[in-house]
Amino acid sequence: YSYLLTSSGLSMTPVTTNIGPLYNGTIGYLKASSDGSKIAAASASGMGNGGIDVMDFDNSTGMLSNVITLSHNGYHYGVEFSPDGNLLYASDVTSGAVYQYDLLSPNIQSSQLLLGNVTAYNTETAAALQLAVDGKVYIANLDAPNLAVINNPNILGSGSNFDPNGVNLAGRSSQGGLPT
Repeated sequence: YSYLLTSSGLSMTPVTTNIGPLYNGTIGYLKASSDGSKIAAASASGMGNGGIDVMDFDNSTGMLSNVITLSHNGYHYGVEFSPDGNLLYASDVTSGAVYQYDLLSPNIQSSQLLLGNVTAYNTETAAALQLAVDGKVYIANLDAPNLAVINNPNILGSGSNFDPNGVNLAGRSSQGGLPT
């Protein structure tokens, strides 16, 4: 469901789109690209499986279209777009993996690139991803004394400069989520 929000207020009539998987009994993040043209969803279930989906979003009609499933295995929790909207980042909680997808590729699924894994503390648990005002993408690492960071998220491949130990939390511990 999507609801139109304007300066006049919130429309109480939803626009319903019936595409993609049913995210019933799963956890994970739902993010919009900065220009509002795409939506990404990461999902994980208690069974250890889940997916990453990206779809087009028409912010004038509220309709979703062109769903592409990027992954259908793993325990995916966080997703985030690069500031320019051309790349998508995703985390896998069970492996600690952080992936990059090229949304301009003719075959987005095959563009998957493993940037690396978060630094293991108790276990490798890459969780939430969040684009910050400084243009970097931060990655929560459950119970770790640091956040991982993607320093150049608009750059494809190793030029994105993924750092699994990016921000020392000065004696505090990361949890699974990050603020908007």
